[in-house]
Amino acid sequence: MDRRCRLVIDTTYLLPFFGIDVEGLSEDDVVDLSLGCELVYPAMLIPELWAKVVRESERRGLDRLPEEATSAMNALLAESGVKLAPPTPRQMEVAAILRLAGHKDIFDCLGYGAAESMQTNFLSEDEELGNLVSELRKKRDFSSRVISLRDLHR
Repeated sequence: MDRRCRLVIDTTYLLPFFGIDVEGLSEDDVVDLSLGCELVYPAMLIPELWAKVVRESERRGLDRLPEEATSAMNALLAESGVKLAPPTPRQMEVAAILRLAGHKDIFDCLGYGAAESMQTNFLSEDEELGNLVSELRKKRDFSSRVISLRDLHR
């Protein structure tokens, strides 16, 4: 992989660092990816990430967050390994277009919007989002694609 590669990543790729199992994805996969590409996480997706961490803690019947989750959030906020991207007007515009075109998950819309505003691709396993973006790219001035981890290894 070309080290100059830059990808905006979906929340899914951070979950293993917070102690949440994701089928077919491990911390090592993400670390390996970071060796070849700069990974960027939209700051506007932090509430989604934290909601998933808290929900997983509730599911496990915990009365406090695991230390692993707190440490992972501290590392993310200190920008170690993953760069946080601030919101942009273009991100908001693109997110609104996707939402109005029928995509129900506003966080996916914001993630792709961040990628589009940075003129790079959005790493996501959401096939529905990928299909919608493919259709909209034919009609809109979108340069970014939605790609999966599988796509990167082809």
